[in-house]
Amino acid sequence: MHASSYCWQQKILHWVSALVILWVLLSGFFLAFAVTDDWLRYQLANFNVALGTLYIPVFLLRCWFRVGCRQPSSFHTSGFQPLLACGVHLALYGATAWVLLSGVLMMSRRVELFGGWGFGPLIEDAVWQGRWAQWHLFGNGLLAALVAVHVLAVVVHEFSGRRVLRRMC
Repeated sequence: MHASSYCWQQKILHWVSALVILWVLLSGFFLAFAVTDDWLRYQLANFNVALGTLYIPVFLLRCWFRVGCRQPSSFHTSGFQPLLACGVHLALYGATAWVLLSGVLMMSRRVELFGGWGFGPLIEDAVWQGRWAQWHLFGNGLLAALVAVHVLAVVVHEFSGRRVLRRMC
């Protein structure tokens, strides 16, 4: 039996995730390609690292509710579209997990969480930190592409009369 919409916890976690992921992706690409001021680069990078680190338990909670709550039934009853939708959603979860893991493992300095608790690098070897940084960059590109596909699918569904946003609001 399927639910008619997502449970309230899934809805809150979805929109918190959307805000964090969109912010970190957009500001990260802005940092990589547009910021020339060193002070702004430092501040924005520190903020993103702290935000991403604090998002890890939220993401784990979201995974827990993904597994533990009933999912709404698909708008598509046959064909490849339900499998495609499931695959893209699982890929979004996988890419997010990869970006979070690689982000923690690539750190070469102490991570400060908004002036409070922090932790040092988990890997001391600069070569491995560099590898994880490359894998992190790849993961961000993949995650950005998957987010774009996800948003495009929502727009297509909404314009074709399948009100997918209503189930997540």
